[in-house]
Amino acid sequence: MTAAQLASNRRQAGTNTVANNTNKTVEQSQTGIVLEHKFSPSTNVTFSPYYGDRKIRQVLASTAVIDLKNEYSGADLRFAHQTSVLDRPLFLNAGLTVGELEQSRLGFFGASTTPNRDEANTASQFDQYLQAEYFFTDKFSVLGGVRNSSIEIESNDQFLSNGDGSGSKKYDEVTSNLGFTYRLQPNINTYISYGEGFETPTLLETAYLSVAPPSPNFNSQLDAAKSEQLEVGVKAKFGATKVNAALYTVDTENEIVVLAANGGATSFQNAGSTSREGAELALQHAFNNQWQANAAVNYIRATYDTSVNSIRAGNSLPSIPKKTFFGEVVYKPSNLYEAATELRYVDKLFANDANDAFAPSYSVVNLRASKDWPLDGGWNVRTYARVDNVFDKEYVGSVIVNQGAGQFFEPASERQLLLGVTVGLMWK
Repeated sequence: MTAAQLASNRRQAGTNTVANNTNKTVEQSQTGIVLEHKFSPSTNVTFSPYYGDRKIRQVLASTAVIDLKNEYSGADLRFAHQTSVLDRPLFLNAGLTVGELEQSRLGFFGASTTPNRDEANTASQFDQYLQAEYFFTDKFSVLGGVRNSSIEIESNDQFLSNGDGSGSKKYDEVTSNLGFTYRLQPNINTYISYGEGFETPTLLETAYLSVAPPSPNFNSQLDAAKSEQLEVGVKAKFGATKVNAALYTVDTENEIVVLAANGGATSFQNAGSTSREGAELALQHAFNNQWQANAAVNYIRATYDTSVNSIRAGNSLPSIPKKTFFGEVVYKPSNLYEAATELRYVDKLFANDANDAFAPSYSVVNLRASKDWPLDGGWNVRTYARVDNVFDKEYVGSVIVNQGAGQFFEPASERQLLLGVTVGLMWK
């Protein structure tokens, strides 16, 4: 909803939401298995195949209807071997990753059963990777890896009345990482790491060339985002207290960001270069065998470094809070019971690239509890309960970046109760 709608009545629906019976139905199933074979105590192979399907049908406030059917599958084959060089340990990992997503995308307008959009889309991936970790001494080790990625995205337009919006694009990249770890004391580890990132557009991000006016053509203009990250940190334990601290920078070229959002459709663009500088601190303290406190605080400065279209250099990236905090006190009298009180804080969220619309900061308190019921044969039943937003805080939970009609804000739920049961089986 808009800022005015939010201020007048945060419980109301957005423009035309009720009038046009906006709704969304999601069905999803997924299965996978992990198979491991040990050739020897120092050599093993792991094979992890998976398959899933996801169906989405959504009626938008504009009366447009999106009907998606996704089938995805893939597998990872990893070889791990431990050996020694110059009487020092060397750990090797090598593997292959394959994956494919097949998507049927239909679009309708209003109550019509005749589609105005009909596409068969595919995205495929084939990666090869190698990683090695070598311990020069008991205190000093180095970890390095390389990954070769090949991703192809293709859209076949089967509704040609408004022109052929088909397209395809292939992305190939080799990325690497390198890290060093040094143990200052038996309880203090320090590290420094460098890594390269490679992020291709998704089928969602290539679905629209523009949304004002709507152009449901394959967005072949999107390039892959490439990043370089440097991180230094320390991990330590002082008695019953654990400390993790890190400083990092991330420089990205061709960052993929929202160009515009309108009527439920979103188009994307490459935003030149961006930078992120941040700090993270996590603390864990055990008061005794039953009581424990955890806390994590994060600071990040994420900005555009170059001006692109309506984006001005120096502006903050929308939807990324500068400061966040999470803290909890956990009571666990045994392995079967757990209860906790949580406190979460999120800084303000800019809703657009101009940084002239934002959701205010907020803090909420949550409660949770669970109990395990072990059964014969390796079965376990877990019952759990959550109360989110205990004090019924009014806040914006998320923003729709660059929404064309100014409907940026999605109010968070009021106090809510969640009850659940999970059933698990442990094979031996």
